Amino acid sequence: MKRRGHFAFPIVAIAIFVTVSSATNAQDIKYNASDVLPKVALRGPNYELSKTVTVKNNRFVFLIRTAWGTLPAEGIGMLELRLREMYAIERARQLSIDPQLITSALQTLQKTPYGVRILLTDPRGALARAPKGVIQTVNNITNKQNRRAGTESRRKFAAEIGCDPETSNPVLKRLLDQMAIRRGLGVVAAKTGLGFALPGLSLLPTTAEIKETVAKKLPHEINTQIANELKALGIPRTTREKFCFESVYTTTQRLQLFAAYKSIEQVIGADHLIARASHVETEADALSILQETQLLAQLNAKRPIAVITDADWPVAILKDKTYTLISVDDLTTSNNRLTNRLAVFRKRFPSQQARLLTTGRLTRDAKAAFENESISPRF
Repeated sequence: MKRRGHFAFPIVAIAIFVTVSSATNAQDIKYNASDVLPKVALRGPNYELSKTVTVKNNRFVFLIRTAWGTLPAEGIGMLELRLREMYAIERARQLSIDPQLITSALQTLQKTPYGVRILLTDPRGALARAPKGVIQTVNNITNKQNRRAGTESRRKFAAEIGCDPETSNPVLKRLLDQMAIRRGLGVVAAKTGLGFALPGLSLLPTTAEIKETVAKKLPHEINTQIANELKALGIPRTTREKFCFESVYTTTQRLQLFAAYKSIEQVIGADHLIARASHVETEADALSILQETQLLAQLNAKRPIAVITDADWPVAILKDKTYTLISVDDLTTSNNRLTNRLAVFRKRFPSQQARLLTTGRLTRDAKAAFENESISPRF
């Protein structure tokens, strides 16, 4: 897979081992950020990562120090999203005919409630999300997805600086708002010759086609089109409406997930992926489902899948009769949760040997636990 940016990770990083005592709760251990990430990711324009990293729900929890406050990121997927936003702000400066205009706007935001207080109290942008259980209307005025993405100028500006127009980062949201208003004043320079690269961790790639679609079309138009395509694929109405209009995904993320899903939609059991995606309640969980779906799509492209099922992990039964567990946990440790998950898998599949396909790391005790169940952590 092509690497993106200058600190890219391949999406399939299999079985990296870290040492954690089996008598210690890994959730209580602090890791060094420098041991978890490449050095170049530790600081960049507008941010610096805290030197220590904790663990929550098998995800690393990072603290991103910015000029506007400290922003938490639960999971490497969420970290990638947040760091891309920091680089997007820098790209706004690079693209601006008057960089001081961007600097002044950011300094203004630093002194307003859209800075540190909202970052700390509403990091997910929950106030901008659709209320749970309410189907979005497709009215251009009242549609919350459309309001979150903004005008065509705002969406195009977001595409030019490399960020999601529906970002939940309040500082970036306000910057997009201000710059969109000034579009007619020649804020953005020609893009040729700038040579600005947006680094990332390569977990959540966005294609040029998706960026262009999001820039040119209203979110409700895109989401309605996805819903119609899911209907044609036989996805039940409740599931497709929940996924397209209620879930915490942005339109960009929904397009990413749907693109991966379409490549495996003919696989038996693939429809359950949309059902799983429709029930997430946090942005971190949504990104995990997106990563799982992309992993399955990549696996299918290399080794065709016959059936996708679930045994507390997504399980791909390949056409060559081998079994593959899919995990996007940042860190898998030997604990009661792992014991229970392995027990569920073995109850469902008593004797089959399997392999683990993961984007994360395993402690040595976790590796041994998998091997004791005839599950190879190498692919």
